[in-house]
Amino acid sequence: MLLQSSAQTHPREFSGILSSKTQGVIDDLLLIPGTVSGDRHAIVQFANVSSGRLIIGSVHSHPSPYPFPSEADLGFFSRLGDVHLIIAHPYTRRSWRAWSSAGEELRLDVVD
Repeated sequence: MLLQSSAQTHPREFSGILSSKTQGVIDDLLLIPGTVSGDRHAIVQFANVSSGRLIIGSVHSHPSPYPFPSEADLGFFSRLGDVHLIIAHPYTRRSWRAWSSAGEELRLDVVD
């Protein structure tokens, strides 16, 4: 779903919030009303994030082929959870990376 959403939003950035019902497993994507997608940014309206959900991080796309965080990304990461995904063009299983809130690359397993 994340790959498809990123491709459908191209060339604008896709953005969402990652949530979990199970410790250590990303199992929900929250699409936040009022999110603004642009060519080089996505602005999430934090006031619209529902309370009571275990927020563990974020996901956003890069219309470029580089899944590496910018300075703005790192500032965003530090505000919201511990796991942040960047999905880069062409939005395939090999074009994404996971990052910690400190900007360190993480290894995540994809499970069905």
